[in-house]
Amino acid sequence: MERFEDVESNGRRPGKRKDTAARILLAAERVFGERGFRGARTRDIAAAARANLSAIHYHFGSKEDLYGAVLRERFGELRRAVDAALQREKEPAARVHAFVDAHFDMIASHPDMPRIMVDAVLRNEPAVRAVVRDTIRPIFDALVATLADSIESRKIRPVDPRQTMISAIGMNAIYFVARALVEELFGSENEAYSPAAVAARKEHVVDLLLLGLLPREQLP
Repeated sequence: MERFEDVESNGRRPGKRKDTAARILLAAERVFGERGFRGARTRDIAAAARANLSAIHYHFGSKEDLYGAVLRERFGELRRAVDAALQREKEPAARVHAFVDAHFDMIASHPDMPRIMVDAVLRNEPAVRAVVRDTIRPIFDALVATLADSIESRKIRPVDPRQTMISAIGMNAIYFVARALVEELFGSENEAYSPAAVAARKEHVVDLLLLGLLPREQLP
């Protein structure tokens, strides 16, 4: 299976191969998000990517491999953003804020990903678990360690760090997973998913999390 950053081969320009693979990934993200793994057909992904069906096999291998590549691409992007934030921020509140920002922004800019993740979790395939283990688990562990250290130094109150991180992930993801419900409750797509509404939702999640982490004597 060729990675699209590979050196030139068979007389083809590396940039051309990279463009084709990138288009396939974007098309696969959209089709998997709309139809789920079982409903998505590689020929439809190829058509959406303006590529030959053989290009999918050339760049990625099987449909399962392509599905995993979509997950790795997006969650690798998230991991890089969170790693950079954790290097930059030292205080626990700032680190939690940075994680929420990076996670929320990734989902908001790739709205098909929540549905893909729900589909992946329900399928519970070993390949999907491997992607989570390789890309999401290191982020989760780093933030759990941050919370644990902050509890020990009494910077935040004694919460369960793992439960706190699950809550943070859930509060971010559910807004997009349940998009139709949220739109109905808010009254319109524009009211729920305009740039201003999305920014307000992100700040609301941060506010709830930080209030939940402050020592009780600091609560308003």
